[in-house]
Parts: sequence; structure tokens; C-alpha cells
Amino acid sequence: GCYHVFLDVGANIGVHGRFLLEPKKYPNIRTKIRKKYRRSVSAVKIFAKEYPELDNRDVCVFAFEANPKHWPRLRQVSEAYAAMGWRYHIVEAAVSDKAGTTTFYHQGQWDAQKEEWGFSGAKDLSEIYGEEKSKGKYTEEVVTIRLSDWIKTHIGDRLVPEVPPSRKSGTTTDSATDAIPSPVFGMKMDIEGFEYVVIPDMIHSGAACL
Repeated sequence: GCYHVFLDVGANIGVHGRFLLEPKKYPNIRTKIRKKYRRSVSAVKIFAKEYPELDNRDVCVFAFEANPKHWPRLRQVSEAYAAMGWRYHIVEAAVSDKAGTTTFYHQGQWDAQKEEWGFSGAKDLSEIYGEEKSKGKYTEEVVTIRLSDWIKTHIGDRLVPEVPPSRKSGTTTDSATDAIPSPVFGMKMDIEGFEYVVIPDMIHSGAACL
């Protein structure tokens, strides 16, 4: 089983998993918070705080992505990390409060130039983008999973190792007397409006409290 866990919910091309596993490649990366707050945050620094002194063999990353256009790239990342002994798994589905299918919006040519950040099952953004930027927009039926159920089954019910895998391998730099860290379960969610459906379901089902 996985010792530490990170869920990248709405992975797009998977950058947040890479921020966790390869932070030295992104020393200056920052994410803007809404303009009115005039602030930005560093995901790399947050991960360093929440997963201190992480050995990548001790964490499982699960990247949830609804957009089929991104799946080939995410599979490449997964395969590359697997060759290094790291566990980076792709969940090729949208998350929701129930399993089934739903309609997603490819927002058009402007959004396509930005890795389809606006790919959404919540809203057609053409009124915001305007006619020119929305040229080429179309819809697509996407499989959904209930994230609460997935978390309970794959995270809550998992068999957590007594010690991190790196401690068993004999190749860790820590001494045998070092305190064993507690398992960490973290999540980043960016699902273009579906948060208002998924998060309440996680709270009411208890999945948010695992």
C-alpha cells in the first residue's frame, strides 16, 4: 500500500505532481491568487512543509484528469516515474458526486492554446471568452466517478505500511533510530466549477475527514 498520498484532482498536464516529486526543477514557481488579494503562493513550498524531507519512494500520486487530450502526456509522465521507482498513477475520469457520465465543454481555440485550462463540465465559457476566442468549441461526454467513494476505497481502506518503503530498502540516508513520520494525505483540487458539487459530497460522506 501507499504510505503518503497526494491527489492531484484536475491534473491538466500534471504539473503539481511534478512540483511534489521534482521541486528542484521549479524553484521560482508561484501561483497567483485572485488579483484583488495581490498575493501569490508557492506550491513547491507548501509541499515541502506538508511532506517534509520526502523520499519519492514513499508517496503515491494519483492524477485525476477528465480531458482525454491530456491522457497521453500523463501516461508518459507515469511511465517515466515508474522507471525511477516512483508511483504516479492516472485516473482517466472526471470527479463528481456520483458515477456516470456528464457533458464537458472544450472552450475553443484560445483555451486550447493554454492547455485547455477552462475544460469544464460546469459551464460553457463562450459568454466570457467572446465569439473570437470561442471558435472551435465543442462538447464531449466524459465518464465521472464519485470522488468520495474512490477516496474511501483506495485511501481510507488501504493497508498502510508500518514504515515507509524507503526505510525497508536499506538505501535511505535516515538512521534506524530516526522518528518515523506520520502518513500524509494531501490533495489539490482545480476542477473548473465542479468543486461546488464534489466538496459538499466529500464533507457529508465523511471522505473529507480521512
